[in-house]
Amino acid sequence: MKETYYQIKEAAAKVGVESHVLRYWEEELKMDIHRNEMGHRYYTEKDIEVLSKVRDLKEKGLQLKAIRNYLEMRRKQITEKQVKKDNQIAAVAMSETDKKQENETTKNEMIPVHQRALTNEEKMEQFQQIMNRILSNAIQENNELIGKTAGEHAANAVVTQFQGMTKEQEQRAEERYRKLDQTLREIQQARLEAAAANMRPVDKRRQKRLKRKNNQQNHVSEEKETITEVETTSETVS
Repeated sequence: MKETYYQIKEAAAKVGVESHVLRYWEEELKMDIHRNEMGHRYYTEKDIEVLSKVRDLKEKGLQLKAIRNYLEMRRKQITEKQVKKDNQIAAVAMSETDKKQENETTKNEMIPVHQRALTNEEKMEQFQQIMNRILSNAIQENNELIGKTAGEHAANAVVTQFQGMTKEQEQRAEERYRKLDQTLREIQQARLEAAAANMRPVDKRRQKRLKRKNNQQNHVSEEKETITEVETTSETVS
């Protein structure tokens, strides 16, 4: 099934907050949000799930620093457990691969050397495939655990450790992000309006005014030339 991706405006609507709030949360929580080739953010269903849990925790009174500390603690615990689990699985996989290689070697003792070498290469390829599956499953389980544990027992786990930003400071920071977001929108709108203005036809009244002004300037130039000729003639006669 193809995974669905959301732009920041769509993600904000699904979470139920403004776009600038998402940006602020991402920075404070040190979230790794994907970007496309144009540098624009896009969000997965897992990102939406985590951000929704962050919203729920904030509604319960937790500040972002407390949530961030808890997430970092959980990530560390999950990573350590996952590494241990991966090592155990890798050891089992290597043992099974060695046993298969020994069995194949016993069965094929009379096979030419170059064919036995090919069989070993195939076995190494099988082992690599097993490790790839292990790594893929580990990454998926890690992401799922982070998403699930973000909302579990967070309040009791970190409220006693929370020190730092007050609610008022956090609100001011969100307000700065809101103003920044508004400024960016105004700049984009101004560029669009400027581009549209360049494409509009020249106003006819303005054309007439410019033409009249040019005629007046030409008339003044002609008068100056006439006066100059008269003065030159007078000097010659004298």
